[in-house]
Amino acid sequence: MKNQNNLFSGLWFGPIFFICLLLTLSCAYRPSYTQTGFDGHLSIILELVSKGGQDISIIIGELTLKREGVEQAVTIPINEKFMLNKSPKKVLLGDFSIKPDLYTGLVFSLQEAFLFTEGKLTPLSVKTENITYDTDIEIGPWERKSLLLKIICGLERDKKKDAFILTSFIKPGIRSVGLRGLKAYVTDEAGDCVVIFDQLSRSIIETVPVGDKPRGIVMSPDRAKVYIVNSGSDSISVLDTLTSEVTDTIFLGLGVNPGDIAITHDGRLLLTANKGSGNISLIDPDSQRVIEHIPVGQSPSQVAVGPWGDWAYVTNQRSNNLMIIDLNERRVSATIATRPEPVGITSSPGGDEIYISSKGSDVIQVIDRELGKIINILPTNSGPVDIILDDTRRRLYVANSQSNDVCFLIEDMNMKEAVIPVGMIPTTMALDKSGRLLYVVNQGDGTVSVIDLGKERVIDVIKVGKKPWGIVIDKIWKD
Repeated sequence: MKNQNNLFSGLWFGPIFFICLLLTLSCAYRPSYTQTGFDGHLSIILELVSKGGQDISIIIGELTLKREGVEQAVTIPINEKFMLNKSPKKVLLGDFSIKPDLYTGLVFSLQEAFLFTEGKLTPLSVKTENITYDTDIEIGPWERKSLLLKIICGLERDKKKDAFILTSFIKPGIRSVGLRGLKAYVTDEAGDCVVIFDQLSRSIIETVPVGDKPRGIVMSPDRAKVYIVNSGSDSISVLDTLTSEVTDTIFLGLGVNPGDIAITHDGRLLLTANKGSGNISLIDPDSQRVIEHIPVGQSPSQVAVGPWGDWAYVTNQRSNNLMIIDLNERRVSATIATRPEPVGITSSPGGDEIYISSKGSDVIQVIDRELGKIINILPTNSGPVDIILDDTRRRLYVANSQSNDVCFLIEDMNMKEAVIPVGMIPTTMALDKSGRLLYVVNQGDGTVSVIDLGKERVIDVIKVGKKPWGIVIDKIWKD
């Protein structure tokens, strides 16, 4: 019996030793989270308050993230001026890419400070140049965190110099319903509302009722208003971005059935694509009246404005063509035949090339505006609808409604660089200011997929309603 036990012990020893060796080697060669590509993100939101209500400006020179030991601190240049007065002001200091680690606090350095009184600008001495906030901030690989802090500044009189000295301290802020400049707006056709979510936390802030069956959505250049076309009630809802309230409604006429909306870069003209009436409406947003209806083709799907504001482009889904509208003369100047079911549209930064998605033939058509003809065909996946041109990366992003994915296309090489699966029936997209995140609205499952373009993968999914349609995001980070 003793010999049998020794035999079994010998048989087990080999496999156990081999497994332990593999575990040791895997731990030894595990990649470090401090490598590039594993970086996390820290967003710092500041609430700035003047304790006495005076008009004070401060310049934050740099931000330091402390670790264990001063020599390991991470310093980020800021060099921005901020105004403080009796009304608290919230700003996004920055969305910083930092290496995963445990940070033990933050230090804000004040470069300069000034007091505005009776039309005069008076430099202030700064009592404490470095404002320190001690807290543990642990950032993991690819993790995204936000920190809300409140900086309070006041004045002390220096009796010897008969002057004021700036005093300041910092404490944790209280998160509110969201900050202007960090919001994203999604129309929910089935819910007759606009769903607003925070870009940082990716949580729903509120839901605002609008008209019947809202679809297209656009933001004014000054970021003060969002315009929503209501296909079921033939109207445009005007939403105030500060209060998130609908302040006005613009009626377009019975039976027009608007589906998409665009705005000129100076904000002086709104354009709607009206599927029911087969025309384009030109609207003055200031007087909130329709200036003119321009007839186009059958079932106009999308409308876009060229980079210089002189031209508008309209895809007519049933007429299988693109129409170019001269906005100065307010007439159709050219009609270009396309592949079946043209839907999405965008143009190059110079406006010389126009990109059209053909839902019926699964391609992107590149059109030369001057020549008035197709000069290139880019194959994509099934049912392409919306298109975004990322000029920085020289890529086209295409939402494919039937294959439930987003294609990254390289136009110069006529090839797909990547295919990212998303939700059901992706319809529209939006690119954030940094060009790092792509938001994709999935009409079939009521979600928004958030794609990290650097990692080429979906990093989050946001539930936004029953049948989301359009999306617009505030691309200006500072308020």
